[in-house]
Amino acid sequence: QAAVQDPETGEWTLTYDVVVSNPSDKVRVGYTLTDVPAGLPSGVTLVGDWSVTGPVMDPADAGEATLTAGWNGDDQTEVARGLLPVGASHTYTVTGKVKVAATVPDSDLICAGENGNAGGIVNATTVTNGVGTDNDDDCITIDRPDVTVSKTVTDTRQLVDGKWQITYDVVATNTSDVLVAVYSLSDTLNFGGDIVVDSASWTGPTSGDFDDVAAAPV
Repeated sequence: QAAVQDPETGEWTLTYDVVVSNPSDKVRVGYTLTDVPAGLPSGVTLVGDWSVTGPVMDPADAGEATLTAGWNGDDQTEVARGLLPVGASHTYTVTGKVKVAATVPDSDLICAGENGNAGGIVNATTVTNGVGTDNDDDCITIDRPDVTVSKTVTDTRQLVDGKWQITYDVVATNTSDVLVAVYSLSDTLNFGGDIVVDSASWTGPTSGDFDDVAAAPV
């Protein structure tokens, strides 16, 4: 399993390998494989649909298999049906792309058992051959980069009408030199005392006026 980020969009491609094996050294086995991706944490959105490819056969051309049309892990959970010779395996790859909002806490993205968390993106699979059933699952952790922020006064001046204009630089920094950071930035004008904020605006990658001069998203 793996999570790979697209540096252009910030979206994550998740992949799981599902391996169906015949441990017998005497008989061939037929099988039916199902796969169900777990529900995504709040703020994590599936881009498009889940997909599956395969199988990769080991040894090459070992047995036979047919992907089930229309698998999506939801209303159609059957991935494939196949036949495995003795000692052979078939490997399928399940893939999905997700967008992660800046508001999603890390605890929802880190798999159970890692730093005491119980989140992550889980995929469960089941294989049956009419005699027995075997289940397994795996979890992918999405490890996002940290973002730091700094705010510095860059100019203070009195205008001709007696009012004061204060300018700040607010810098959001991605700490990673590999991953894209998705962030949400808010700014609070909290002067206190008898100071009244008459108006406020911002410029930068976006620009606009604060609707609420006390606190607003940038």
